[in-house]
Amino acid sequence: MQKSLLMAALIAFIATGCGRGDAEVQACEPEGACYCTDGTERETLCVCEGGSDCSVDGDDIEFECEGNAACGLSCGEYCLVTCPGTTSCTADVGHGAVVECPGTATCDIACYGDCEVFVDGAASAEVDCVNEAEGAVCEIYD
Repeated sequence: MQKSLLMAALIAFIATGCGRGDAEVQACEPEGACYCTDGTERETLCVCEGGSDCSVDGDDIEFECEGNAACGLSCGEYCLVTCPGTTSCTADVGHGAVVECPGTATCDIACYGDCEVFVDGAASAEVDCVNEAEGAVCEIYD
């Protein structure tokens, strides 16, 4: 009985990919530089180390770039992306995304639907509202 329960738990863990919910790391360079766990503001939190370039498949994900190096991120709809400190982030996000670019970060954002970008402190952001001609609205706050 215990062996069957252990096997079922192992299969369930493998089936969830890198973390909880529907998030799955599709690619990450360097390998292993991104992990996912339970989120606080979204269902899933995915954290990528500075200097990495990671793509996570899924919606409703919190995405963080750690450290003071650049991150390349991409995710689906309703993502929350935070590029803290002195990092620079390049992010491709879908509809309903919220991007926070605080401190002295430099953010290059491509929004493929309605999105909001918050710029604080001495940070700077360049926002490409990719589908603006089709009615997408990208709002920038600072």
